[in-house]
Amino acid sequence: MINLKICGITDPNTALHCAKLEIKYLGLNFVPNSPRQIDIQTAQVINQILIQNNLRNQVKIVLLVKNMSNQDITKLIQTKFKKKDQTKDQTDIFDIIQLHGTETIEQVLDLKAQMTKISINLPIWKAIDSGMSFGYIQQICQLTNDQILDNILLDSPKNPDYKTGKVFQSQMLYDFVRLETNKSLNSLPIIAGGINTDNIQTFLTKYTGSILDICGGAEDKTGRKDLEKIKTLVAKFKTPSPNHS
Repeated sequence: MINLKICGITDPNTALHCAKLEIKYLGLNFVPNSPRQIDIQTAQVINQILIQNNLRNQVKIVLLVKNMSNQDITKLIQTKFKKKDQTKDQTDIFDIIQLHGTETIEQVLDLKAQMTKISINLPIWKAIDSGMSFGYIQQICQLTNDQILDNILLDSPKNPDYKTGKVFQSQMLYDFVRLETNKSLNSLPIIAGGINTDNIQTFLTKYTGSILDICGGAEDKTGRKDLEKIKTLVAKFKTPSPNHS
């Protein structure tokens, strides 16, 4: 599997296409009013097609939320996929939680505590961007050091109309997070923001080893994934530029 995340998947065919291409992370968007928002029933269908094709265990499904209440998050992560011919719960739908809003430090701590109470231990990723306050970013790094968060996603500020975000180019933010979490992160920060077929090799060179998170750069129109673009992204990921090491 390759360290790509295709975010904002809205249908089972796209999810299956990504899994067959060995993309490791599939992002399902539960943000209200987003053109990529899906419901729990669609998430269940996506799980079903992956299970039917023996691909579910090869991918990680990421639950993307933005300022959702912890009560609603825990309700979602407790939802199981059930086979039609059996009544017993079979599989967890989600493998990772991605907080992509301005969730407070208190909310993150409370989410971790609520998950412990219900014996669920999903990794939590927290997205930050250069528009957030220095103090908040410091606190997020500390939550990672305290093993409350499992990874940090670095993004560029998004347009309010959900169009493709600006290309991530905050080297200062990347360097700061690396420095602050050097002893705690098991992997490098995740990179998102404007990655597409034209610039993915630049990102591979600059952020070697990081998960690359792609959303609008894998679409032919806002909210609709382009299977050929996804295939091209994977091909370029597997065959980096000569300068990539």
